[in-house]
Amino acid sequence: MLLAFGLFLLVAEMNQPGRLNMLFLLLWSAMQTCGQTLQEKTGNFSAQVRILPQEKLYLHTDKSCYITGEPMFFKAYLVDAMYHMPVTVSRYVYVEIINPFDSVVARVKVRPLNEMYYGNIKLSEQWADGYYRLRAYTHFMRNLPEEYFFSKTIYVADPISAKLDVRTAFHMPDDKTVEMELRLHDRNPEPESLPEQVSVRLNAGRAQLVKQKDGVYKMSFRLQAAEKQRMLLLETVYRDYAYRKFLHVPFPETQYDVAFYPEGGQLVDGADCTIALKAQNADGSSAIVSGHVVDAEGNSYADFATTYCGMGVFRANLSAGRQYYARCVRDNGVSLQVALPPVQADACALRIRQTRDMVLLALNRPREPHAGNSCYLLVHQRGNILYADAWDASTELLFRTSDLSSGVVHFVLLDAGFNPVSERLVFVNNKDQATAMLEPDKAITHARGKVSVTLSVSEAGLPALGHCSVSVTDDGEVVPDTAANILSYLLLTSDLRGEIENPAAYFQNDKQASRRLDMLMLTQGWRRYDLAKALAGHLERPVYEVEQCQKISGRVQGALLLRPAVAAQVTLITQNNMYADMVMTDSAGNFVFDRFELPDTTLVLVQALSGKNSDRLVLTVNKDSFPVVSTWTYPAGGAENTERMEQYIRKEEMRYTYENGMRMVNLSEVDVVARKKAETRSAYTSYADQSLTADQITKVGGLTVKKLLERMGSVSVDAAGTVSIRGKSPVLLLVNDVETDLALLDDMDPYEILRIDILQSTLAFGQKSANGVISISTRTVEGIAGKPKLNMEKYMPLGYLQPAEFYAPCYDTPEKRKDPVPDLRTTLYWTPTLRLDEDGKACFDFYSADQSAAYTLLLQGITQNGQVIYAKTRIRNQ
Repeated sequence: MLLAFGLFLLVAEMNQPGRLNMLFLLLWSAMQTCGQTLQEKTGNFSAQVRILPQEKLYLHTDKSCYITGEPMFFKAYLVDAMYHMPVTVSRYVYVEIINPFDSVVARVKVRPLNEMYYGNIKLSEQWADGYYRLRAYTHFMRNLPEEYFFSKTIYVADPISAKLDVRTAFHMPDDKTVEMELRLHDRNPEPESLPEQVSVRLNAGRAQLVKQKDGVYKMSFRLQAAEKQRMLLLETVYRDYAYRKFLHVPFPETQYDVAFYPEGGQLVDGADCTIALKAQNADGSSAIVSGHVVDAEGNSYADFATTYCGMGVFRANLSAGRQYYARCVRDNGVSLQVALPPVQADACALRIRQTRDMVLLALNRPREPHAGNSCYLLVHQRGNILYADAWDASTELLFRTSDLSSGVVHFVLLDAGFNPVSERLVFVNNKDQATAMLEPDKAITHARGKVSVTLSVSEAGLPALGHCSVSVTDDGEVVPDTAANILSYLLLTSDLRGEIENPAAYFQNDKQASRRLDMLMLTQGWRRYDLAKALAGHLERPVYEVEQCQKISGRVQGALLLRPAVAAQVTLITQNNMYADMVMTDSAGNFVFDRFELPDTTLVLVQALSGKNSDRLVLTVNKDSFPVVSTWTYPAGGAENTERMEQYIRKEEMRYTYENGMRMVNLSEVDVVARKKAETRSAYTSYADQSLTADQITKVGGLTVKKLLERMGSVSVDAAGTVSIRGKSPVLLLVNDVETDLALLDDMDPYEILRIDILQSTLAFGQKSANGVISISTRTVEGIAGKPKLNMEKYMPLGYLQPAEFYAPCYDTPEKRKDPVPDLRTTLYWTPTLRLDEDGKACFDFYSADQSAAYTLLLQGITQNGQVIYAKTRIRNQ
């Protein structure tokens, strides 16, 4: 499959308009000028990209704020990382929701339908109020660190939060002690008394009860100042409802950090160097910092200050052999001294000046440059080599931005041994992505009115083919996500390491946008491949293969000595016999079921038998594994404190009540003590074709077990007492899942039977079960059932999601428009399956809600040629 992925990249490269000729010319120049050696090195890098091609994944959700119990709809865009062309080589996309305690609370597995990945996740009513992380990846993407998975923050509100206001204040007298004051305020016109006590959990630890005194709940706890996970879970009962809310414990205000990044990675002796800085608070947010550069004697050399998102740029001419420091002062007055990187006496560093039309490349050389040193320049974009050639360090190189594609371009300076010694990132924004337009046929003139929208997409003036998704949300309650979109993610965020604050802002039509982008390029890094190792030929190979189908694997061993069971028969059957298969173990006792897929919540039974149909085996099934979850920075404050968010919660809760009825009341925990009823249940019950329960047996009364079997229709007993299923015998008898002689039927008490299940045909026991199985579960197991069967396992693997359809009402008749049930939708329309026709167009309709003011229409997608589709417009009420 990696070969198929590599061939795809080759075809994609050949389909890029204007890129192929440029690529061949540049590589031909490199080969002619530098000979075979540089060609071999760049060939190693290209081989690394072929051996370990990469994917990118972006999720478009219908909105970014939800209430508990509500469905979240999404569309996943899976593209190759080099050209952004849509791919479906990976069969499944995994989408997870992670709570602030770093636990996965929901996970779905999405397969492509008509070459598109989309689905939905039901948000549990039991989730606590707070921010959650949405994470998405493919199995193959696990070859990269987690930071290259798609990640997005969503807010999930408990409806009670619109009625109960939670206010916190934290004090930190030292680096290990946190003192908290908590106040609860009833927003209702007629407030009720607040709870006498609340329960608080720190980082998923044990609950602590906190009592109220004069309306304030106070507690203190130990937490290291540098501890990254800083979450409290508040639990209480309000108006007979259980209420839970995540609270973020802030870092001490004295904690912040400033990092300095010389252009090209080196401070060069005697050169006028550009130095970027990035200041961050302990929670990862940007800090406002100013200061100056000094040496050990206190002499000042340069002043600096942050100008955007904690970033700033200044210039300094420094000398080797001296240590320099940055004396920083944050806007709250807290001082910090940071050592600058050492100045290098014999290093060179890339220096770039960028305009709208060109990129001018030069070298910062030391005060006393070494003569005769050869160097080379390598330029690539997302692993696609654009230029490779020897470079005379005394000259400047000019690149036209019109010859480059939009996105991050990586310039690398190589020494005589082809080792990277200086790197510089440049962002090219040619505005060469697809042009998209959303054209509503009219403004909103009345409630429940029909709006028809035409969208058109073009590439370089020609109609584009591709697919996209559209959401329509009510501006009165839903705040559109303006921080990120498919354009900023594919072209920027996905190619840089570390968090980027408000990435969409870098694509605004702003005179400062290019300057801010360059600061970002100076402070971030491109690290999808280890360039130094790749050039040297030390290639990284994938650990995780491309996933093309569902697999269930495991091992079978002998029960006595646990030696590998060779040529054992392993069968797999699913609920209601929807799927069945049989394989044999290999010389190591291993087995694999593949080339199949099952929907989610499918129960699977796996069983092993030896060549002699013996069940004296030990079966081990390899359960699904998933990537570990790293601690993430929880947003401090935000949507839950806004008036619009409170209005959204109230409206969504009203809509939920109209559609689903009142929510379940979560009562306080009650302990019920009773004697446990002795009961057994067959592992095969879920696969039965016919069943007879204990209640049904009791109603029949006074019959032998064989007479009971005859009442099941498919079972017959002849005059000699031979039992058959649909006329076939012999059949297999199981009592409490243990293979038993059929003669036992004559001695069994019908009133000791809990359940009889008939399996008409199954491969679970090999040939001896071909005529069917009678499975009987009894009230007690003494003398009948043995120990749990070690040769079988029953479990429910993660299957593919069967997506639900987004519901949108159709008010196409006067009766429907006069329906007294209020229309309280906040997402008015969502479709993940819009496909452009040959004219680059598509159409859709939606109906406005009752309280129509203004709606935001958001279009996101990708063309067949890898161009990003993005457009946003608003419809106002007239």
